[in-house]
Amino acid sequence: MTLHENQKDKKIALTRPTLLVLSGFSGAGKTTVRSNILKKIPGSHFSLSVTTRLPRGDEQDGIDYYFTTKEKFNRMIKNNELLEWEEVHGNYYGTPLSRVVTAAGKPGLLIFDIDVYGGLSIKKHYPEAILVFLKAPSLNVLKERLAKRLTDSTETIEQRLQRVPVEEKLSKQYDHVIINNTLDKTINKICEIIRKFQR
Repeated sequence: MTLHENQKDKKIALTRPTLLVLSGFSGAGKTTVRSNILKKIPGSHFSLSVTTRLPRGDEQDGIDYYFTTKEKFNRMIKNNELLEWEEVHGNYYGTPLSRVVTAAGKPGLLIFDIDVYGGLSIKKHYPEAILVFLKAPSLNVLKERLAKRLTDSTETIEQRLQRVPVEEKLSKQYDHVIINNTLDKTINKICEIIRKFQR
């Protein structure tokens, strides 16, 4: 869908509690898309996930993720502090429940950057959540993006690529599937989805 310039620049008034789940293949550009939406839409916030994996590059605790140990993560599970959680590539990822409960009760936008299993789990708890799956233009482009990140070993990249067929199948349960070829177009498509949801 092509948007007119005035539509692209029009501000989005967040009149409803809005939960936006961004999922996609590793290397599809979720982090970049998410950060751009946060800058573009006033009143939007990011739902930080809890993870047991080590920080990559310049990632910081409390900004990119809440980094924790498997022991603490297990305690959070036992204490029902997580809305959903999954094991991915030997590490655990989860969504803190308290932030979601607060966001679901007032106008605003809360963005999740989580895997497909987590996204579908949130949809079960919050059927009104908007699920967007991001894809790279091709498998070759995906491989190039993963290699250029310089944060994963060859073995880790291969593990991520092995998940592609499963994630591809599950993406059919998402509300929207977007090929992230051009960042601006991807951002505009997602903003239009959010704008329509406010009506």
